[in-house]
Amino acid sequence: MTKSERLDAVVSLIEALSLAGVTVKPLSSASVTDEGELLLIPPAIAVYLDGAEYSTVTADGRLADDRTAGAIYIVAEDFAGGAEPAKAAYALLDQVEHALQGRQLSDQELLTMDGWTTAAAAAGKVALELRFTVRGHLQRS
Repeated sequence: MTKSERLDAVVSLIEALSLAGVTVKPLSSASVTDEGELLLIPPAIAVYLDGAEYSTVTADGRLADDRTAGAIYIVAEDFAGGAEPAKAAYALLDQVEHALQGRQLSDQELLTMDGWTTAAAAAGKVALELRFTVRGHLQRS
């Protein structure tokens, strides 16, 4: 799969979760301000594949697999303040992480979740970053 096809496949898997009221889309340069702030209307999930593609080569020089790293940004908001945006974001994180861990994007490509962190937090808003890797098994016998 191409990088674009991988991105679309991850977005489709999240959309298939049918998360009520949550916008799911690929993250593009139009989704981020010059200051690096996400332009997403919560609740929202944005998927990003970065340029970190790397490969593993076997001892005899054959390509064993290739990997593409990415992130899923989960943004939640509560206009009343308090802990509600964090609860909402963590609930979405939990659903997405458990639904995607180990899922196949194609016959030879597997998703693995690599951990999460708080990407941003402000009054009434929280964004979590869930890191993942798409691993393609390319070794031929």
